[in-house]
Amino acid sequence: MDEKKEKSFWGKGIFIFYVLFMIGMLTLVKTTTTANLDLVNEDYYADSEKYQEVIEAKRRTAELDSKPQISVSDGSIVIKLPSELIDKTQKETAVIYSPKSSKEDIQLKPTFNEEGAFEYKTNNLRKGAWDINFVWQDKPGNTYMISQRINL
Repeated sequence: MDEKKEKSFWGKGIFIFYVLFMIGMLTLVKTTTTANLDLVNEDYYADSEKYQEVIEAKRRTAELDSKPQISVSDGSIVIKLPSELIDKTQKETAVIYSPKSSKEDIQLKPTFNEEGAFEYKTNNLRKGAWDINFVWQDKPGNTYMISQRINL
C-alpha cells in the first residue's frame, strides 16, 4: 500500500498570515509615530473660534462689484486691486501658506503702486501648491478676504 498522505497547508497559511499582519501593523505604527504633522497654524483653536469673521469677510468680498485679482506671472505673485478700491483700503495683509510645512508660510504687508498692484517674487518659494489669503479693510473698518490656491 503506497498511499501518499496529503499534508495540510492550513497551519503554515495561518502562521504566514499572522507574520504578514504583524509586519504590516508594525510598519503602520512606525509610519504614524514618525510622521511630521504640521498644523496650518499653531494657534488653530483660537483661529477656529474666529472663523465666523472669515465667513463674513468672504461674503462681503463676494458682494463687491469688482474684486482684487491674484495671479502668477513671470516668477511673481501679483495682487491687483480694482481701480475703485485703490484709495479705499487699509490694513492689508497677504499670507502665503504652504500645504506641506507651516515653516514655509510667509506673512506680507503689501505696498501697492499707483496702479493698485503688489508684486512678490517667487524665486525663494519651492515649486508646488500654495494658498494665498489676502485680507484688507475699508475705511469704515469692514474686513474683506479673498483666498486662492496657486501652483508655482
